[in-house]
Amino acid sequence: MYTLGSHNSFSYLPIKKWHMKWIRPWVQCQSKDIFGQINAGARYFDMRVRFGKNGDVKIVHNSVEFKYDNLDDSLMLINAHNCHMRIVLDIRNKVDEKQEKMFFEYIKYLKENFPNIKLHVQIAARGWNDIPELSAEPFEITEKHVSVIGYNLKNVNNYLGIPGLYAKANNETLLKEFKGNCLFIDFI
Repeated sequence: MYTLGSHNSFSYLPIKKWHMKWIRPWVQCQSKDIFGQINAGARYFDMRVRFGKNGDVKIVHNSVEFKYDNLDDSLMLINAHNCHMRIVLDIRNKVDEKQEKMFFEYIKYLKENFPNIKLHVQIAARGWNDIPELSAEPFEITEKHVSVIGYNLKNVNNYLGIPGLYAKANNETLLKEFKGNCLFIDFI
């Protein structure tokens, strides 16, 4: 048995900037909100963040920012179900010390306010690995499928790089055949 994970869990949210909406098929990885994902069996979530100049949390998927009303409501649900959550500072091309400082403050906030969430803390620019002193016990990693380390991009690119097409074609098989500890999939 494995733990079902939701890849880019907050990408069901609307895209914030109107001129970026055309990219939605390539950045939306979930259609259900957090409640719907939990009801579908997800117990491992994936949240990508950056921070505004005043320290406000921005939910992102690479260069795309999403709109949200009350993030803490979703985090309370994840906390109530004692789930794991990978949280990534999603700045990929350079190390940004100001962003990292705000990120670590946010991790402290999450740990204080949502103590039942088993966090897996990562900084994309420093590699997609858990920071051990801030993270829960890691899951076994699998190279074959979407997993704790993300996509098998070669397979997704066979579907024009569109997560929804990949999920429709592969989720049923992945769910049946997966042999690892934690399977991250799109469109739970």
